[in-house]
Amino acid sequence: MIFAFEFLKTNLIDEFVSFLRQCLTTVQDNPRYYEGQVQEHCLVANTLLAYYLNLARSESDKLARENYIGNALENQFKEAHYEFNTVLKDDPNNVPCLLSSASLYFDTKDFSKALEIYQKILTLAPDLKPDVRNSIGHCFYRLGMLEEARYTFCRVLERDENNVEALISLSIMDWNMFKNTTLELSKEEREIYLKNANARLNKAFKLEPTNSVVNITMADRLFKREDYKK
Repeated sequence: MIFAFEFLKTNLIDEFVSFLRQCLTTVQDNPRYYEGQVQEHCLVANTLLAYYLNLARSESDKLARENYIGNALENQFKEAHYEFNTVLKDDPNNVPCLLSSASLYFDTKDFSKALEIYQKILTLAPDLKPDVRNSIGHCFYRLGMLEEARYTFCRVLERDENNVEALISLSIMDWNMFKNTTLELSKEEREIYLKNANARLNKAFKLEPTNSVVNITMADRLFKREDYKK
């Protein structure tokens, strides 16, 4: 780290970044080295993260700022991904680690990989709380597999009729079906979707009136109905 800061002090920015990245690569290519250098490794990763975030804060150009933030997040993702893989190599069925890994993939929009891991977790811990089926449903939804998503959220409600996350997810899906004018649905079918959407949303609100997702969805629904006072 001393060498890295010397580069920074002398304004050799490219060398500073390159040196830190090389340190991370060296550790990732040599797991045995990592075991004895945990604190140093974390310091390198956090220094690189802080560098990019500071650049982002001081950058007025939106595109450049987003690029710096992207570099910071990419670095953190690679770091976290490596950490999880190190654990999973010795303990491939470590559920907490698998959950974190799946969440990382979901956050970086790799929904297929996230789905794969969440399904593995479901096999390992089918009664896990909170229900991992909700996460599986969200992956299906993001992948455009709407029937699979609906089935999965319904499965959650079969196990727990008061699961707010599943209620709100299905409410949103029902509302989208009601509003989708490209679908050839009868008036009666649309009314059923609308009825289900409102019923599930109202139930979710009664169960958790302070839930931010429920409140945002409720406000959006009322706004579209032009019910501004509520």
